Amino acid sequence: MRALLVLVAALLCAPARADLFTAQLAYHKGDYERAFKDYRELAELGQPVAQYNLAIMYAKGQGVRQSEINAYAWASLAAESGEARGKSLTDELRPGLAPGSEKIAEDIRAPFSRAALDARLMPKVEDDADARTSCRMLKVADSTYPPDAERNGVQGNVFVELVVMPDGSTRNPRILYAVPPGVFEPAVRTMVLHLRYKPRAPRTKPAHCQVMYRFEVRHHSAADYPDLQKFVGVTHQKAEAGDTDAEFVYGMLLAGLPQLGHTRSDALPWFLKAAQGAPGTRNTWWVRACCSAWAATARRTKVRSGCARPPWRTSPTHR
Repeated sequence: MRALLVLVAALLCAPARADLFTAQLAYHKGDYERAFKDYRELAELGQPVAQYNLAIMYAKGQGVRQSEINAYAWASLAAESGEARGKSLTDELRPGLAPGSEKIAEDIRAPFSRAALDARLMPKVEDDADARTSCRMLKVADSTYPPDAERNGVQGNVFVELVVMPDGSTRNPRILYAVPPGVFEPAVRTMVLHLRYKPRAPRTKPAHCQVMYRFEVRHHSAADYPDLQKFVGVTHQKAEAGDTDAEFVYGMLLAGLPQLGHTRSDALPWFLKAAQGAPGTRNTWWVRACCSAWAATARRTKVRSGCARPPWRTSPTHR
């Protein structure tokens, strides 16, 4: 049995309050008022399936006064967001609209278009170039997989913040989140204190950096994964297909591997999609904890940051 320790850094944000499961459950129970409320909340964030279902409820007058104009507006938004059934519904509704109705529908949909949601909901992140330079690791500490955890096949993740001194040494490791708790923290603290970062000018202020350690027990050797770019590509494909775990991991890869040439702002949308797609899961709690840590770091470094409720998914995952 070989242990493979993957080292990445993560930037995370908070989840949505409503989800498709609870909305669909309410709908099937006949609680149209609750279903309409939940679908509306998600639809206003750009969720394509919620937009389509909201259009259906407007068209049928379920939980809301019947309105073909509103049905048309939300169906067209669903189509714009990638929901094929949205286009079919708009084509079905268009012939029955009164003259001038399409203009009214356009006014209804304008605040919820992709461009409007991007401008209004996405956090405005200024990538801290100085922090990225300060957090450039030169030496990775030897991987230490706790023997009991490896023997019992226990896997997990630890997200840690540390202080990097001007000479490149590390201080004050602070565990921000660990899953499962009480297993990997001592090993991570020891490894963090043996990391070496790129030295800076002697009087430069200490930098606050974050690192995520992922502990994975594999029955195969690390030679099974010789090509990092291939792994990134496969993860990206799964993320594009709506796999929330892949969205989460892909965001960590973009944020935590400088050799990929990406920034925090590139990673942020993937964390938002993962948080929206799987509310209430282990990843969601991780998202919430780490988001607070990132915001605190941003305040210390005077970098502007924000955590919004996740805006939209690129493709529907619940039908």
